[in-house]
Amino acid sequence: MGGYVYHVLNRANGRLRLFRKAADFLAFERILGEATERIGMRLCGYGLMSTHWYPLLWPPADGDRPDFMYWLTMTHTQRYHVAHRTVGMGHLYQGRYKSFPVKDDSYYLTALRYIEANPVRPAWRRWVGNGPGPASPSARAAPLTLDEEIPPKRLLPPLIPL
Repeated sequence: MGGYVYHVLNRANGRLRLFRKAADFLAFERILGEATERIGMRLCGYGLMSTHWYPLLWPPADGDRPDFMYWLTMTHTQRYHVAHRTVGMGHLYQGRYKSFPVKDDSYYLTALRYIEANPVRPAWRRWVGNGPGPASPSARAAPLTLDEEIPPKRLLPPLIPL
């Protein structure tokens, strides 16, 4: 459903590490940017862990979220298999992504805090300071700006009523 925010999650199949090195994280971020532009998705924030990723999406129209997720996961899967020479070796993702509607401002803020804090935990720290890897780019919250799409008196996106 367009016009509402969703907390989305996608996991690797069989606890596979989707992101083995800094280049894997950066490649996914490029694909995420391409998907955002291609579909016109508003990306409120996202987090990347070695085995899964979780964006906070705000699709403008009905059908944008599934179209976005389809293009993102298919493109990432194809490029991953080519880059890691695993073409024809099975599924990359556990299954279809999970998507949870954000029902109120509190959930929205909690989800953003989670997205910001989760990759900073110890498993992620090894990337900090190790060359061109993503020290914090893996957890980004899009800056909250006022524009034509967001009414000036409402800083948070419209949420699904209970």
